[in-house]
Amino acid sequence: IYWHFKDKSEMLEALWDKIMQPMELVYEKLRGDVSGDPLLVLEQIAESFFLLAASNEDFQQVLKITMQSQSDPLLAERCQQLCREEMDSLSSLMTQARDKGFLRTDLSVKAAS
Repeated sequence: IYWHFKDKSEMLEALWDKIMQPMELVYEKLRGDVSGDPLLVLEQIAESFFLLAASNEDFQQVLKITMQSQSDPLLAERCQQLCREEMDSLSSLMTQARDKGFLRTDLSVKAAS
């Protein structure tokens, strides 16, 4: 394995990239169409994610590896970084929803994400 990857963290990142590719296509398509209701886009992203998680054994295995990696500081940091990137993307949609009046203005976008 280490012929191809520098360390476990790099291997996990490659697994995430491969497994999340179908979701990234969904994200790109949906994020490109936020002219209407950003909350609907968030709902569709969540639905797509849970359908993938429920139906794709490879995805389930990568999630399991990710959860088990929390004991390794390097892997845990990389997992947190990946999560932060996704949260930033979702926060952007939440901000759009708030700005369009779909969410309360006193609601913290970070907390809601």
